[in-house]
Amino acid sequence: MGSSLPGIAIALLLLGVSCSGPGSSGGQKEKSSLEPILGALDVPAPGATMKGAMTVAGWAVAESGVQRVALYIDQRFAGFASVGGNRPDIAKAYATFPDAATSAWGAVVDLSPFTPGDHQIVMQVKTKAGNVHDFPAVPFKIR
Repeated sequence: MGSSLPGIAIALLLLGVSCSGPGSSGGQKEKSSLEPILGALDVPAPGATMKGAMTVAGWAVAESGVQRVALYIDQRFAGFASVGGNRPDIAKAYATFPDAATSAWGAVVDLSPFTPGDHQIVMQVKTKAGNVHDFPAVPFKIR
């Protein structure tokens, strides 16, 4: 997995607000709470050009723990990532989060259903408490 700077993590505090994004169930309200969710999509780099299959990787932590990481390309479900990879840098930076030491995730996404050109990939984290958060889209190109 690529190395990222934990201090540059994107954080969200769910303040009793429902989240709806590419993977939400028809605008269904998610559980409300005050739960930090941090993470990063490390690979691919913004603007990368891909063909065939794309390796996608990053890390995620949440106060209640991470249940799953889903990936969306252009708001279309592209698959679930495998979670539980070693990230000693994240364990050190976020020692109070459960499973921080095994916060890495990764997947290989088949790009054949998508046309050549500009696209965006979104990492969506669902916590063990039931909260869902979509991280900012990362642009990439398919040739």
